[in-house]
Amino acid sequence: MLTESAQVERLVTIIDRLARLFANRDLIEADGTTVTLCQVALLERVGKEPGCSLSELADRLGVTLPTISVAVHRMEETGMLSLQPDPKDGRSTLADLTELGRKMVGEAKSFRLGRLSMLMGGLSQDEREKLLELLERAVSAAEVMQVGEKANPEDVIGE
Repeated sequence: MLTESAQVERLVTIIDRLARLFANRDLIEADGTTVTLCQVALLERVGKEPGCSLSELADRLGVTLPTISVAVHRMEETGMLSLQPDPKDGRSTLADLTELGRKMVGEAKSFRLGRLSMLMGGLSQDEREKLLELLERAVSAAEVMQVGEKANPEDVIGE
């Protein structure tokens, strides 16, 4: 039986392998436009909260307002986001997905589903159910233990 320290090291190795599985294709493509997985996270967040302000977006993604501002303006230039002044606060900008942005989110979802199917494909139905149950329990426990932060399951990208 492995010690707790050895179990944690094994888990780190498994998570690293899992991350590589999802990062092997670091670009998503639709209609001749490509985006990185980080940009997809931004698009998915806007898709979950249409009309969100840039400050809300920065807060949800855990980045600074200048960082999100640069990113969304670049994505507006490529036609994935539309930006409008906030009618309630002229200093604020609101973001929405364009048709191309929605296509990118769909491509990213298809990519993830394909990778997850590969991951789960080698397991029986009972093993898949047990894996999901254990992952849910472990993530829920970790969220409860987070110090100084209140975890929000809605912030998980791709749900």
